[in-house]
Order: sequence, then C-alpha cells, then structure tokens
Amino acid sequence: AAPGLYRVSFESPAVEVDLTASPNTALHRYRFGSEVSEPTIVLDLGHTLPGGEVFASSVELDEATGDVTGQLTVDGGLGGTFSAWVRIRFDAPVQEWGSWADGVESSSGSAGTSAGAWFTFSERTVQTRVRVSLVGPPSSMEDEAETPLFDFDASVSAAQDAWRESLSPFKIWGGTADQQTQFATALYHTQLMPQILSDGGQYPGFDGEKIDLSGKKSSGGSRRPQGNRTRSKNLRKSTSTKGRSSGRGRRGAGSRTRASS
Repeated sequence: AAPGLYRVSFESPAVEVDLTASPNTALHRYRFGSEVSEPTIVLDLGHTLPGGEVFASSVELDEATGDVTGQLTVDGGLGGTFSAWVRIRFDAPVQEWGSWADGVESSSGSAGTSAGAWFTFSERTVQTRVRVSLVGPPSSMEDEAETPLFDFDASVSAAQDAWRESLSPFKIWGGTADQQTQFATALYHTQLMPQILSDGGQYPGFDGEKIDLSGKKSSGGSRRPQGNRTRSKNLRKSTSTKGRSSGRGRRGAGSRTRASS
C-alpha cells in the first residue's frame, strides 16, 4: 500500500488487484492468472463493515452502454442510515452476467434487501471505474475528464499529486527520526477517507432531503429511511473477483476472491 495505490494478490485462484481513486470515483484493475478459466468480477451490494446492515439494494446492467447501475440503503457500520447510488463501467466487454437478490437469481437485474451481480470476461486484465453518489443515480463519468477513464498509471499519478498538495504545507524539523515518522503518520491519517457529499449541484441534508448548494431544498426529495443505528456515516464499496478453478483465495480489503470447481 502507498498513497494513491493499494495492491493485493490472491494465490488460488491467482488474481492481482490494484486500486486507486479520484475525488469522485475509484479505479480497479483485476489481473487474472492463466489457470483462471473464466475471469469473473462479483459485485456484492449486501456487504458492509462489521456491524453494518443493508436495508434495500438493486443492481442492473444497461446492455446498450455496458454500464452497471446500483442503489442501496445502508447503515455502513460506522454511521446512521443513508442511501447511495453507483455507476460502474468496465474497459472490457461483458461476456455473461447474472444477478441475485435475497437468494433468488435473475438474468435481468435484481432488487431486494441484499442484491448483487456477477460478470464474466474473456480478457485476463479488466479495469473497472466506480462512480458513487449520495444524491442520486450518476448519469455519467464526466468528472474524470482530467485523466483518461482507464489509464491506471495516470490515475495513480494524479492521486499521488493530490496527496503531495494536501501534505506540502507541513514541514517537519527537530526531534528524532522516530518522532518525525510518528508526526508524518498522524498527519497522513487525518487525510484518510475524504467524503464528497455534493453531486450535480446538490447534497443530502441530515433529514434525507436533497438541498441545492444555494441552501434551497429541492421539491420531491426523498426522506432518508430510519435505521436502528446512529453513528457517523460510511459506505464501503465492495466488489469481489471469482475465478472458476479449485481452491479459495485469501480475503483482501474490499475484495473477495471466490473459486468454484
């Protein structure tokens, strides 16, 4: 792991996963080993941090554009109940796909308490751009105009530049080398997990209503469902990979590798 880049490798099946991020999206890169007969990515909208709970979710594939769209209402384990929407785009064509909700499988999208979907590919390297909004369904990926949508190295470089800009105002001198490391680590931790609530000129109010950046509430806004928890907000985007070969991979942060015979 490094600022702007997280990497994890699974042994059986052999899958390497690289993750980076921009202010509004995440970019995943999955590299499947030669023994994986059918590279597959799984989206599990029912997955949360320990103590979290999903109350409703849905997922579907727009076969005209190839984009995956989803929605969930969740208590993420660290905060109160809120809704989030996602748009996912792959850089490789989907060969086959299916979905499920509450144990019922479908080939045309699913909705329920706990929904998800799987997508198979012929390519052994697949990149995935994930766009999340707390306001409503993202219509596009236009906020990524500064870097190519699927240029992973350029995205990592842009993320590292953002880290440098964030940390550059601070200069350290004096103390021991260990103390300087402790200070730098604490400063790094203050910048972890930034959240952008606004999208399309709106943001969600604490009462669940959509509010214009001018401060005016939008008409027709939906009130946030009430859950049974009241902690600070958090959403964990969970995708996983599944290779159809023998054995089971070790679990990594934010990704799961499954294998079926």
